[in-house]
Amino acid sequence: MEKEISLSEILKAALDKKLKIALFSAAITVLVIGYSLLIEEKIYETSILLSYQLKSSNVASNSMSSLSALAGLAGSNKEKGEEEALGILTSITFLNKFIDKHQLTNDLNISPEDLPKSKATKLKDMIFVVRERGSPLVKVRLRGKDPILIAQWSNLLIKELNSNIKDKDINTANNQNEYLKIALTKESNKTVKEQIAKLMEINYQILATAAADTDKEYAYEVIDKAYIPAGVYSPNLLLRLIVSLLFSGLIASMWFIYREVSLKFKLP
Repeated sequence: MEKEISLSEILKAALDKKLKIALFSAAITVLVIGYSLLIEEKIYETSILLSYQLKSSNVASNSMSSLSALAGLAGSNKEKGEEEALGILTSITFLNKFIDKHQLTNDLNISPEDLPKSKATKLKDMIFVVRERGSPLVKVRLRGKDPILIAQWSNLLIKELNSNIKDKDINTANNQNEYLKIALTKESNKTVKEQIAKLMEINYQILATAAADTDKEYAYEVIDKAYIPAGVYSPNLLLRLIVSLLFSGLIASMWFIYREVSLKFKLP
């Protein structure tokens, strides 16, 4: 007569071994948590909340004429300006200057043999920009091994970004005005001369705005500055605790059920 095993017998086999299953799960969980706490490298995360407010764009946005292309100006708009600003934040050139200025080579564990590009890439890999659709705010996250340093670097990065964009606007406005001055002397058409003069006036307004800006928030206003993180970002101990308990319990249950079935059917 062919032997059969019912579902109730399978469940009974698992319940009979519940203590062993619990002990096995606990042992695996202790190993996982122990490894996470004592051996695995801890990563911290901090964030800084920003609002884009490029002042030079506000000055020029409603005044650009058809001659903007002649001067190299491209009817500035907020979206484009913010994309460029965030591009600067994660650019190799900007990050290299930031590393050198604040002497971060040792803090980033960068060896002297590392190329400049690889130095900046190491910092770039720590930066995460989060933009929610429909929201005017942008969040810049920084992840690293030292909670104090990443908080300091986050605030410094935005300060340097604002300064960089401000200097860029000043240089651009000055260079464009030099070009426009030459174009103005060569132009005979009165209407065109008036348009050139208007472009120059816009650039002078940009220069005046930049010169008057002393609050260090030229492009980005800091809504919430970065603070030293209170907890660890990775490893996530709670998640690992839950996953290890579930999987180790499942594996142990399957093993004891298999043993019960194999004994009844005399499996190898």
